[in-house]
Amino acid sequence: MIKFRLILAIFGTGLLVACVATGPQLTPAQQVVQQGLSDEGEACASYRQDYVRSFVAHVAAMSAGNDQQQAAERTRLQALAADETTTAQCTRPLCIIEPQQNGTLTSWCGYRFADTSQDEVHQWVEWQQVEPRN
Repeated sequence: MIKFRLILAIFGTGLLVACVATGPQLTPAQQVVQQGLSDEGEACASYRQDYVRSFVAHVAAMSAGNDQQQAAERTRLQALAADETTTAQCTRPLCIIEPQQNGTLTSWCGYRFADTSQDEVHQWVEWQQVEPRN
């Protein structure tokens, strides 16, 4: 949510009123992450910006004009509808696409869940390890 700050200034006989966007308020966790990222320096900030730009471009290129993939998605949704099931009723693995340094892509899918028995907040399980029909 973007908040606005009202700025009042009196100049001579006139009153100037301005409204300036101050940006979204960060949660404490976001502030900690932001501070850690800023501590890494400009080289890392540039690397992250390039990494995200590359990721977005690769995904857009894979999606652009891919009629075969779009038809396959329609078929999947129709199969769910025929079974009176919605996508919200299905547990879907988290799939990650990662650009590599050589310009290629790698990907993996799995399930992330809270694991109170470990030191880690979340545990990752590759979908191939638990999917009954893979």
